[in-house]
Amino acid sequence: MTTHLVIRRRSPLPPAEALSRVLDLRRHRPPFTTITAPFPLEAGSVVVARTSLGWWSFDDVMHVTRRDERTAELVKAGGLVRGSSVIEATPLRQGSTVTWGQEIGVRGIPDWIVALPARIFYRLLVFQSLR
Repeated sequence: MTTHLVIRRRSPLPPAEALSRVLDLRRHRPPFTTITAPFPLEAGSVVVARTSLGWWSFDDVMHVTRRDERTAELVKAGGLVRGSSVIEATPLRQGSTVTWGQEIGVRGIPDWIVALPARIFYRLLVFQSLR
């Protein structure tokens, strides 16, 4: 099972630039995690987020399955963290709205435990990326 999250944020940026900022993984700074990814992300790119706490570590492997000016889709391929993301930037009269839809599950951890920290993490990620 997985938890479904949707985060929306308005931005003064045009859709292509807003999406580009959110997908610029150099802007993402999750704690205890190193992200290896090409820039810019394109369909077919592979992203590896390696999280380490002392001797314990795991890789969150993601494949970019779609990328155009307004939409990106990533699918998690690791054994511990599973799910997918769809990130869309839609135009407004002035600027855009970025919507991050996330399905996430962690093997061995109930979804209700995953939901709150995931919601906080992805909300911060989107808000910080669009500054």
